[in-house]
Parts: sequence; structure tokens; C-alpha cells
Amino acid sequence: MAATETMESRPSRNAKKAPVKKDETKKPPARTRGKPKETAQAKVSPKSKPESKKKTASPAKKSTLLKRKETKKEASPELDAKGGRKRKISAVENGTSATTTIKKHKSAKEIHIYADFLNETPGDRVLSCGEGEQIGHPGRTTTKKPRAIGTLPEDVKVLQVIAGGVHTTILTDKHEVYSCGINEGGTVPVKDLAAEETKDELTIIEFSDHVKKEGKIVQLTSGAGFTAALTDLGSVIAWGNLRDENGAVEVHHLFAEMKKGPTVIIHHNNVQIVKIAAGENHLVMLSSEGEIYTFGEGSHGQLGGSARTKHIRSTYMADDTGKSLHRSVLEKSKFVKFSNIFAGGYWTMARSMDGRIFACGLNNYGQLGFPVPDDEVTTNDENQKPKDLEEQNKKLKIDRLTYSPAFSPEKKWTHIAGVKHIVARTDDGEVYGIGLNTDNELGIGTFKDKDDKEHWRYFELQKIVFPDDVKIAGITATLGCSIAWTDDGDAYGFGYDSVGQLGLGNTDDEHKCVVTPKKITSAHLEDYKIIQVDLADNHAVFLAAHNTPTTDSTTGK
Repeated sequence: MAATETMESRPSRNAKKAPVKKDETKKPPARTRGKPKETAQAKVSPKSKPESKKKTASPAKKSTLLKRKETKKEASPELDAKGGRKRKISAVENGTSATTTIKKHKSAKEIHIYADFLNETPGDRVLSCGEGEQIGHPGRTTTKKPRAIGTLPEDVKVLQVIAGGVHTTILTDKHEVYSCGINEGGTVPVKDLAAEETKDELTIIEFSDHVKKEGKIVQLTSGAGFTAALTDLGSVIAWGNLRDENGAVEVHHLFAEMKKGPTVIIHHNNVQIVKIAAGENHLVMLSSEGEIYTFGEGSHGQLGGSARTKHIRSTYMADDTGKSLHRSVLEKSKFVKFSNIFAGGYWTMARSMDGRIFACGLNNYGQLGFPVPDDEVTTNDENQKPKDLEEQNKKLKIDRLTYSPAFSPEKKWTHIAGVKHIVARTDDGEVYGIGLNTDNELGIGTFKDKDDKEHWRYFELQKIVFPDDVKIAGITATLGCSIAWTDDGDAYGFGYDSVGQLGLGNTDDEHKCVVTPKKITSAHLEDYKIIQVDLADNHAVFLAAHNTPTTDSTTGK
């Protein structure tokens, strides 16, 4: 879902790039207070003092004592046949989740549950376009228009599709995960696939019993070379690799474990996560109590935890307990609670309960909604030296979650995506763009050429107009391009269609720059409506559902 190239340059797009809960032991029968009467009498010697006269309680006192005894009996735990406490049934039994239905109710402390963020409409067709083994078409590594993937079981229903930097991952209604692409440092952990080998067919990922104990997978997200999965119990599992400007990130043992296979990075008994979102090399998590947690590489400020972004302590990047990953925002002695999270490229965003958008990370084109001073603006100059860019970027990082006034709190922002540019959707179906525009990735058609000094970037949100004023259901974006889909099941692409990832069928360079939204068509979409899209640098993945014929209530036809 995130871009796979650095912010400083654009390389060739064709380059491959809980603890187990202990069983409660049965306790012996409850002991009787004091000693048995007969035992006490047996120990009285003949020379003992005569027994004192036994006191009797008044009728009123007897009634009170009886009531107390009955109340205590009702409040006590049930006893099993042997007199011990009955063992509570764990949420996880015998290595498999006991949860069979979606959690519908919140506890007293919970603000959210994971069901709040799920796609409830399954699709029965997965399509892809673009370039590379990750498109999932055996024997074919390129397609310019959405093409149905035919290697999944016939009866499979799909809940989510995810496009990673060099891989594709899907989630089925049976909570199974399939993947294909380049196994770059554990990115595609399917059976019998060696490191750096490729798989051009969607193949099921087999999880260990240890991972299965964390619950059933209900949500996925991917970065450049990693994937994360959320379980119904609130745990987070991840696999693949994270990178920074110096190569693989290996400062914490969890990063090394992820390269070997699916690894539990957040245990639900420490914190319950309800939504996950990925950037290039970092992960953002929202807890059931409305708190933000971040994980991974943070040299651009995207973790939002410290002003020290160059040399971050490993515990602030990964932590078995999750405690060091918590990112709080304190206002007037109160902690801000959040209702949603978003991530992409090298940035993180979160929507507070009162509607405000907070952001952190790389803001080199003003894409996070913070205007860049004129003397620090990243110029539209392809010949600028990388060292100069690096020095510039240091000044353009927002290292802590900060309120972004560009995003109006009066609007409910449901989707926010992108890298150097950002596109955002509101709940009423409107879409806005901000940031870099040199590939017309904002879809407003204003940028002319490299000499255009006025329209190459925007520090304020620009409304994107779609044909026939259609209402947009969702939006996805990556480096230089964007795709939006509608309530009616159509999709539109705009920006630079370099390798066919927009699915518009462009075959010549002259038409690769799509300046305003253009409808995506394909023979493989006939009688299907698009319900979800995810876009990466080199490919896009579509989830579609077969159109159900409508019946006229008056004629029955």
C-alpha cells in the first residue's frame, strides 16, 4: 500500500525491489472457619476449667446472620464436583481461537471494537494490473487493465485485498491469508519458497500454532516489504522486512523474527488493537481505548515519538509489551483520544474524537497540511544533490503528532492515502488533494511542465472533481498516482500510469500522464462492481462482487 522508493529519488519502477495463559489449578474445598467442635472438646483435659455457658443469639440477630450467609453463598464462585473452583474457559483453547462471531459490544473502557473498521461486503473476484510477479497471473508479469486472478479456490469469498511494494496479500472470509510476489526478506512466507525467490500464484500462508493462539485474522495492511495482520482478539502479527537509508533494520529481535516468518509483535493481553495501517516501513495501530501505537522505522518522524529521529532507541521502534510504542497527545492536562488512523509513505495521521486530524512524519511538499517556509521548500529540481535533499528533509519533519489545520474538523475524514501527495475522502463522498502535483497526481489538471512554478505543489486542500459528480466510496494512492472507486462500483485513476498500475490500458508514454480522473474499464469487470482497491508503486489489486440483478416489485422481473 505504501511506496517502495525513497523520498529523495525515483529509481526504475521495473526494479525488483501471548504469552500462553496458564491454566488455573483447581483449588481444594474451602476450609471451615475455626476448628471442628468435637476436636476442640477432645483437647479439654480433666483439669480444665468448666465450659462456659454458651451464648445464644437473639432472633433478630439470627435473621441478620442468615441473610449475610445467603448473600455470601450467592456471591461465591461455583464449585466443581471435587469442591474446587471451576476453571474459567479461556478465549483460546487448544491452540485455536474460541471466538466464532464478530464482537458487537464494547466494554466500559472500550471506545472502539475491530468490527467498526471491517469490510462487511465480501467479494468473489480479485483482479490486478501493473507489473511483476505480485500481480498473481502465472506466466504473465504485466497487464495494463484489471485482469481476474484465476488461481484461488472457486468457492472462496474475499474480505480484503492489499498491494504491497513487491507483493500482494488477500484475506478470505474463512480468515485465511494468501500471498504472492517477491520473497524479499520474508515478504511472502509461503511453503517451499526460498529467500529472494518469486511466487506468481496466490498461495496460502500457513501459520504456526503459536501464532494461531492469538486469534483469527480479520484485517491486513502492507508496506514496502512487510505485511501486518490484526486478529479478532486484538493481537498484531507481522512478517517481512523493514528498511531505512542504510538497508535492513535489525536493531530489535522482533525485526529479525519477522524475516523468518509471521511474528507476534503485539499481544492482546497487553493491549487490544482494533485497526492497523502501514506506511513504507512503519506500522500504526489504534487501540480499543482510542490510543495510538507505532512500530518500525522512524527516521522521518513517522513514529511520532521523539525529536531524535536519526538515532531512535530500539525500544521505541519495537517492544514486546507495547508500552514503549504508545504515542500520546496531551492537551490541557488531558490525553487526546482518537477515532481513526491512516498511514502512507513516511507519515502517520490520526483523527481525534472531536474530528481534528493530527499528523507526523515527512512534510517536504506540505502534504501533511503544514505550509513549508519559502526558504525551505523542496524545489522542483531533478538535479538537486541527495545530500542537499537530506539536509532539507531534516527541517521538514514533524516529529510528534501535531494538529493539522488544513484538514477541517467539521468534515469526517474516512480515507487518507499517498506519499508525496495525499488524497483524502470525507463521509459525504467528496475527495481532496494536497502536496506534490508534478505528475498531476492530485487530479486537478493544473500542472503543465517542469517550468510551471505555480502548480507543482499545493499547501492547501484542493477539491477533486469526478465525471458526473459521482460520490466516491473510497480512495487509495501511492507515489505519483491515485485511484478512487464509487458507490456504484466504478473506479477512476489519475496521475502517472508508469507501468499500467492505474489499469487504464495506456501503452505509450504520451498518454501515461492522466491529468484528471479517468474511468477504469475491463472486460473482466463486466457484471461486476468494484468494492475495494489498493494501489502500490507497480501494481493495483481490485476486489469486486458479482452484480445482483434487481427485481421490479410490480412485475416480478
